[in-house]
Amino acid sequence: MGKPKNEDDAFNMLSRLEGRENEVYTGLSVMIRIGNETHEEVYSNRSVVTMKDMSKEDILEYIATGEPFDKAGGYAVQGIASKYIEKVQGNYSAVVGLDTDMLRKVLERYDIK
Repeated sequence: MGKPKNEDDAFNMLSRLEGRENEVYTGLSVMIRIGNETHEEVYSNRSVVTMKDMSKEDILEYIATGEPFDKAGGYAVQGIASKYIEKVQGNYSAVVGLDTDMLRKVLERYDIK
């Protein structure tokens, strides 16, 4: 799912997600130049977000906050929508948008602090 285009699109997305699990995929690509050598590492991450049941009124109230419109899937796990998140299986920071744990491991491998 991309970002909702309008209120109807946001409503349809959230209606499909509420009360269910949805998969969130995040990618990370890092290029590091050391001397004349360039190193590239690419990773992907799959997490599962379980949303609570939401009534039509809940969805409309959330849409009215404006938060869904710049979020893939129409919700921000770290934002106002957090009250509708039952659980996150996997890496929370990857669901938010950047797998900081993996980025830290890659940087440490190249002794970058």
